This record gives sequence, structure tokens and C-alpha cells, in this order.
Amino acid sequence: MSGNPMLVHTPFGLVPAPFPTEWIAAERKGVEVSVSGLAGSEWRQKGSVFLSNFRMVFVSERPDTKTGLHAVELPLVYLMHVSFNQPIFGCNNMTGECKILLSNGDEASPMRWKLSFMTGGAGTFLSLFNNYVQDPTRIFLTEQPVAESQRLKEAPKFVMPHLL
Repeated sequence: MSGNPMLVHTPFGLVPAPFPTEWIAAERKGVEVSVSGLAGSEWRQKGSVFLSNFRMVFVSERPDTKTGLHAVELPLVYLMHVSFNQPIFGCNNMTGECKILLSNGDEASPMRWKLSFMTGGAGTFLSLFNNYVQDPTRIFLTEQPVAESQRLKEAPKFVMPHLL
């Protein structure tokens, strides 16, 4: 999990800057995120969630002035206890936990998250999510670290979210 991952301005708004070999498979607007476990506080925002073959990235409609957060990244390999909920009253949502790795390599207690699909679109998103989580041949990291500036120079595969 990381706060404020690198974002790129596009004609369609802010999108996560893709890693080499990463492609964005889906975007869902009208999503509300709730994240708790970060220094004992809860962060709640409305915005869009992007799903790639490596991670989910939530980008809020506007930055939070209190915390400075504008986006939250949830790597798929660090997700645990993920569940999809279809309440009788309310919107479909996904909940789970994400491991937090500290800069010294230690693990902190997991962060809890909830994505609420306020305007629908959860079915397709969930299907893609399950495919990426269950695919054991997916490679999460390249063998050598890539500099942030090099990430933008490389030409990644990119599925335009508005076409889904």
C-alpha cells in the first residue's frame, strides 16, 4: 500500500502512471473509498478506481487538504481477506486488508479498505479483479528497479478505461 502514487494528466483526467509491462484494464468512476489503519485514522473520499494487472489505484476527485492524500495504491499481491458484498440496501462493495511494508522492510498491521461502487459497474470490475488475483503467472516486479522518469518514457500497454 502506498499513498499518492505517481499520476499522469490525460485528456480523461488523472490516471496512474503505469509500470513497465503494466496495463490498466478498467476504470470505475463514482466509487467511494474508505481506508483505515493509517496512523489510527480513517480516510474517506469519492473518486475513481483503476484496476491493472498489478494493482488497484484509487484517485480522489480532489486532494484531501488535511492529509495531503490524492490517491491510494493497493498492490494485488499484498491484498488479503478480500470479499465482495451485495447488501439488500446500499451499493455493492469490496472489502479487504492490505499489508503495509515499512521502509526498513518490517510489516505493520494491515490496513483495512472498502470500495463502494456508488454508480454500478462492480460486476465487470470484479470479474477482471478475480482474473488478475488468481493468475499465478503474473509477474509483479521487474528484476531491476526502474527509475520514476524511465517509467514515463517506456511505452506500456494501455487500455483506455472509457472504452470498457
